[in-house]
Amino acid sequence: MQEATFLILTALAAGAQHGYGIIAEVQKISGGRVRLRAGTLYTALDRLRADGLIGVDREEVVEAAGRGDGPAAGQCPPPR
Repeated sequence: MQEATFLILTALAAGAQHGYGIIAEVQKISGGRVRLRAGTLYTALDRLRADGLIGVDREEVVEAAGRGDGPAAGQCPPPR
């Protein structure tokens, strides 16, 4: 698992967050060393979702973001 993916999962461990919140939390927990770009974040979230490691809390349409609709917030599923 890549470091950015691990940090994203760590950021989501406390609960669902919007993309900007995940980016800010990853920067905080990495001590400012890792700065995710939106494209990197959403690619990782899509992969984690496809792998069943996170779920979508809800989806929003965000016209200005250029992404259309996508995961507005993710959360880790309960342990199996």
